[in-house]
Amino acid sequence: MAKELDLDKGYRFNWVTSIFYIIYMFVEVPSNILLKMIGPKYYLPLLVFGFGLVSLCTAFVHSFETLLTARAFLGIFEGGVMPYVQPFDDMSCLLNFYKGVSHSSSLAFISERNYFCAWASTSLPHH
Repeated sequence: MAKELDLDKGYRFNWVTSIFYIIYMFVEVPSNILLKMIGPKYYLPLLVFGFGLVSLCTAFVHSFETLLTARAFLGIFEGGVMPYVQPFDDMSCLLNFYKGVSHSSSLAFISERNYFCAWASTSLPHH
C-alpha cells in the first residue's frame, strides 16, 4: 500500500498517521457531550459500526487523498468510542467474572498474558 500510494514521498506518511490523531483530539469532547445527551444505547453501536465500516473501506483506497479521508473518518469514530471504552479495557475488569477464591491466579494469568504478548510483538522481524 505504501508503494502504491507513494507514501514515501515527502511527508505523506506523516500526514496519514497524524490526521487520525488531530481529528481524534477535536472530536473526543464533543462526542462525549453527544453521548451524554443521546445515551450509549444507540450512539456507541453507531460509532462502532462506523469504525468497522471505515476500517473495511480503507482496504479499497487508491489514492493518497482517499486514504487521508478514511483516516480522518476513523479518527471521528474512534474519538467518540475510546473515551467510553477505555476504562473497560483494563484486563483486571475480567476479574469480575471469577470467583473470589481464584482472583490471584486469574490476575497472574492475565498479567503473564500481557507480558507474553509484549515479548512476542517485539521479537517479530521488522521489514
